[in-house]
Amino acid sequence: MKNIGVSNFGVSQLADLIATARIKPAVNQIEVNPQNPRFDLIEYCTKAGVHVTAYSTFGAFYHFEEKLKFFFIYLPFASQAPPEHPCLNWMWCRI
Repeated sequence: MKNIGVSNFGVSQLADLIATARIKPAVNQIEVNPQNPRFDLIEYCTKAGVHVTAYSTFGAFYHFEEKLKFFFIYLPFASQAPPEHPCLNWMWCRI
């Protein structure tokens, strides 16, 4: 086996795994979006050499706070931009 990956591991779970596993995970797949940015976990993964793969990058719009609704729904509508542009811009700025 060359590489293994994990999904939805937090900092403590990942630290325990790295300390005890014979093969360090290469990837941690986690939910990352403006509502759930996971800054601490991404920082830990970067320092530990574990690649982060994000899912649900557009988030679930039904539970957005009002301030995020403005940024991701009302602002694109007012500027006639596609609604995915602000979210893609947010993700791009994180790289």
